[in-house]
Amino acid sequence: MKHIAYAHKNGEGPTLYLFDREEPIDSSANFDALMMSRLDFDIKVTTVPPVHQSEMGNILTYKLRSLYPGDPEDTIFDFKVLTQNKQRYAVLFISSKDTINEYKELANNKPLILPFPILAKLTKKYDGKNCVFFFWHKDWVDISLFEEGVFKSSSAIKREKEVFLDFLKIKNMLPKNLEEYVCVFLCLRDESSYLEEQSRELVQNAGTVEFLPIEESLSLISNKTDYLFRKKKQSFIFHQKLKIEMLAVPLVILVCLLFNKYVETRAEYYRKLKKEKDTIFKISSQRDEYNKKRAELARILEHKPADVFLLLSEINRVFGQNLDLTYFRLETKETTVMVDNKRERQKRYYFTIEGSTRGEPYTYQNALNSNPYFEEVLVPLITREKFRMTGIFNKGAGYAVE
Repeated sequence: MKHIAYAHKNGEGPTLYLFDREEPIDSSANFDALMMSRLDFDIKVTTVPPVHQSEMGNILTYKLRSLYPGDPEDTIFDFKVLTQNKQRYAVLFISSKDTINEYKELANNKPLILPFPILAKLTKKYDGKNCVFFFWHKDWVDISLFEEGVFKSSSAIKREKEVFLDFLKIKNMLPKNLEEYVCVFLCLRDESSYLEEQSRELVQNAGTVEFLPIEESLSLISNKTDYLFRKKKQSFIFHQKLKIEMLAVPLVILVCLLFNKYVETRAEYYRKLKKEKDTIFKISSQRDEYNKKRAELARILEHKPADVFLLLSEINRVFGQNLDLTYFRLETKETTVMVDNKRERQKRYYFTIEGSTRGEPYTYQNALNSNPYFEEVLVPLITREKFRMTGIFNKGAGYAVE
């Protein structure tokens, strides 16, 4: 069995435990890998084109901007490319740089891992069936959906003091056609009997329900497992400057060879000097033009209208599949504000949405108010059939720099 540690966070800081022991351990203890909290990660799935593995990081870096709205400077991700049923797709594991650094320090040079590689191997046992996997950790629960062996989505919740509250959260995350799925619970042995009894109502419509001990499932992790952030590490922004400098090396060598060739006579030397002088003036002129265009672009971006796609994406991300949107309106108004003791005109973007939801509208109201893209979100109307939500949409930090 693999000795996998995990971190339990409390008021005094994270404490390390092994899945098969109740006593805490320290970072110098003998364990094979550290499982990160699923609450510290976001997982996205996207199709990928048939490109070489060396270019996959660049492709995913480009696609990630439309999948994840986090701050690019603070975002870091790793990925796993899979092929199943002739479908080639990538699973992205997204977090912040500070979070990864904290886990690496806590792991003391041991590799980092999430439940995904265990679940991916378990799907082979079910011969391409539809599966819902519940990885029931002491502090969180990971809910992952596979359709005919293809990974579709992953969600996570923070565990409550009572298990029935966890089931209330999970209920709306399950597929409507649950009878076509195999539900597999991965939990600790001492919690298995209690979860089996409490989960009967939740998975009563499932095709098959199974309970597997986490202690045994950890044996699926091998030395060939792709641990996260160990060999490859892709930040949100690809370093284009480095690539340009590498491409410039052959040009520098060529210039040196030409210089050595023409220094044989003074006449050729002066001719080359004049040629280089003209080139410098041309580059200087192009640079000035580039700076003017860049400044003009910055002025345009400062007055860029609200990003409706970003607005709807954020609303959809908060509501998930629980919102049936029937009405949407975005209105621009100018207001006067004081900036450095001066009155300035600023645009504000007021939105209104109407629809029905299977969740509690006031819960989504609080979630949007805590989102940096929104403020003054209110629910002035709510009935049994529909609700109305209003608020102000902000462009967000760094919106004009793209």
